[in-house]
Amino acid sequence: MLLSAPLKFPTSKYIDEGQQPKSLRHQDDLLKAFAKDELNVDIQNLNIPSTPGVDKVDNLWLIKRPEEFRIRILMVFNQCWLNSTFPQILKPTIIKTVFEMQKPSNDTKSYRPISILLCLGKLLEKIVYKRLEWIMEKNKLIQAEQTGFRKHHSTLDNMVRLKFFIKTGFEEGKISVEVLYDFEGAYNNGAILSTLLFLLFVSDLKTSTTVDIRGMFADNLLTYYKNNSIEEASKSAKTTLEEIHQYSKDHGVPLPTEKAKVIVFHRERNPSQIQRSG
Repeated sequence: MLLSAPLKFPTSKYIDEGQQPKSLRHQDDLLKAFAKDELNVDIQNLNIPSTPGVDKVDNLWLIKRPEEFRIRILMVFNQCWLNSTFPQILKPTIIKTVFEMQKPSNDTKSYRPISILLCLGKLLEKIVYKRLEWIMEKNKLIQAEQTGFRKHHSTLDNMVRLKFFIKTGFEEGKISVEVLYDFEGAYNNGAILSTLLFLLFVSDLKTSTTVDIRGMFADNLLTYYKNNSIEEASKSAKTTLEEIHQYSKDHGVPLPTEKAKVIVFHRERNPSQIQRSG
């Protein structure tokens, strides 16, 4: 059994809470075994209270485990990491549905699935998450405009940029057009890594299209531009929607056109309505 094997694990002396392990100073260190400090930091930062999985184990139980337990868990995690495996015993999941308010109760799309995973499996994912996050940020693999699930970023970044853009549009006597998109089912499996992997998955959006990406928050996309007339704005919005729709189709990520929104900022009283592309 894994838990009865000889105890071998790396150690490192680092580290205040929130800092990166010294073992990850170089990207080649990504695939190294997890250090004991990495495990301890993530255990101490587990959320309390937490919802247990099918094994009835919650985060508080993990936090209270003695040092011997942590050593053995670290050994198991390292065998998983170094052998690119995820134990079947950590995979059982409880699926629940949550009704989204203001939607018809007789429509299956009105219910969002929630996956309740094992806390021990989520702990392993959390350690992996930190490593991948570090390597992705270090190598600029995430678009600069992406503000979702990133440290020191928030929706406020997008709002400030948009506000400045609209203000300059008014000063120039132009119409500012904002187009918002929402990828459907981007990461609804409940896994901790799913959000980070989605950011990586769509990281080629700016290089794969001619669309001027101005902001992203996870699976929400924002573009905006200035036009001299409503007619030009309508044409720009239509072209942008068509190209983003094609990107989503090529990548297998649904982008319902009915969820796309076009907002026009102007000083006219009765502008023509912009037609949305299907």
